[in-house]
Amino acid sequence: MEVRKKLYLAFVILSVFSTAAFAGPTVIRAPVSRLYTPTGFDDNDNSEVVVAGVFPSACYKSGSSKVKVNYQLNEVEVSVTAYKYEGFCAQVLTPFLQTIKLGILKAGEYTVRIRNSELWDRISIGKSLTSSPDDYLYAPVENASMDLSDGSQKLILEGTFPYTFVGCAIMSEIKIVHKKRGLIEVLPTMELVNDDRCRRENNDFKIGQTIPEKLQGQILIHVRVLNGQSYNRLVNLDK
Repeated sequence: MEVRKKLYLAFVILSVFSTAAFAGPTVIRAPVSRLYTPTGFDDNDNSEVVVAGVFPSACYKSGSSKVKVNYQLNEVEVSVTAYKYEGFCAQVLTPFLQTIKLGILKAGEYTVRIRNSELWDRISIGKSLTSSPDDYLYAPVENASMDLSDGSQKLILEGTFPYTFVGCAIMSEIKIVHKKRGLIEVLPTMELVNDDRCRRENNDFKIGQTIPEKLQGQILIHVRVLNGQSYNRLVNLDK
């Protein structure tokens, strides 16, 4: 009997530790420290904002978000969560960047607030001039970076143009807009042509564009892309 009791006790202890070891992560409020509100969205876009912050260790991962729109007050409340895992994790500061979809909003001015935070900003939603998803055909950018090697600030965009049955797609214009501190908006438009400009080995592209004004500090590069979404990346220009 004594042996059975010891075996049963060992089984209970092992079960407790196994349950704790495989328990799911805890949902917590994400430590958001920056809120970015790009411009240029209208009332047929899935408008978005971008949040950033730093996790205290590698035990944290970005979670989900919820959006609550109050049309009477023209306010948008955003709740951002994170997952906290138990166990051993590298004790390193871990930056995070998360794009939050606000959905299709009516035209107007809105105050965007991060719930349980003092962070807020304004976002303007314009009236669409067309029933199409976008007023322009944006390029499918997959990566954006900054080249500071020659003393200037050059934005580098990379991606792959879509394949077409006739002709090809080429970059038409890269428009860089700087309206808010810490944020540049990039509108890379492309066009479909059927002429000598289509002579190339593949559809990959890597194109540079010099930024006309000197930027400093941490900058969010917000690029509108072909699928109606965006590519976002934080860069530190002081390094």
